[in-house]
Amino acid sequence: MATQQYTAKEVADALLKAKGFVSVAARRLGCAPGTVRNYIGRYETCKQAVLDAKEEMKDFAEGKLYQNIDENKEASLIFYLKTQAKDRGYVERQEVTGADGDPIAIILDR
Repeated sequence: MATQQYTAKEVADALLKAKGFVSVAARRLGCAPGTVRNYIGRYETCKQAVLDAKEEMKDFAEGKLYQNIDENKEASLIFYLKTQAKDRGYVERQEVTGADGDPIAIILDR
């Protein structure tokens, strides 16, 4: 059986510092990305580190969105309304029609 160069905790810590990016964690550890992926597949602590890092990034991005809204940045306001205020009518829909707005004809051949 091969000896492991890293503990699961070392890999999990590297993944957290790398914000869940496998290649970045591998570079920091000095190993191949495949090695980090193997640890993720084998150890729950490593798998959880990836999930935790991604949740942390979502929180960070969401905080930036709210900051942009506070600063009246129009794109952020529109994005928020389209994704979080659909119940108030802020919905963007695509209308698909045939030529000149006519209905689309569907012909089924058997």
